[in-house]
Amino acid sequence: MPSFAKIGLLTTLLAAGAAYQATSDTNAHETQHDIACLIEASTSAGTTTLTGIVRGAPGESGQYRLSISGGDGRNSTRTSQGGAFSIAPNGEAQTGVVRLSSGGVYDADMQISKGGETHTCSTRIGDRI
Repeated sequence: MPSFAKIGLLTTLLAAGAAYQATSDTNAHETQHDIACLIEASTSAGTTTLTGIVRGAPGESGQYRLSISGGDGRNSTRTSQGGAFSIAPNGEAQTGVVRLSSGGVYDADMQISKGGETHTCSTRIGDRI
């Protein structure tokens, strides 16, 4: 009978150890977040609005630079803005908003830096003929 007690104790210890390891692995994966950027474009009433968005873990912070160039054939623009960001509880930070006349072709680039890492995203709004 003592051997069955030892086997039962060993089985219980192994199961507890496996459950702890599974919990530790899950927590490690949940706390690892990648940071990413995107540039959203919307058009309304003759205006194109470009919004820089950073996605990551809530509370993460860093720096951004949003650069826009292009135009509609009659007018052109080249602008750049930057500053700090902090990821909100929903996992996003709005970094910058630029409003331009619709009908043009614009190239937008955003660079974000956090903890020594740099990420970039780019998009073209409009279409060249």
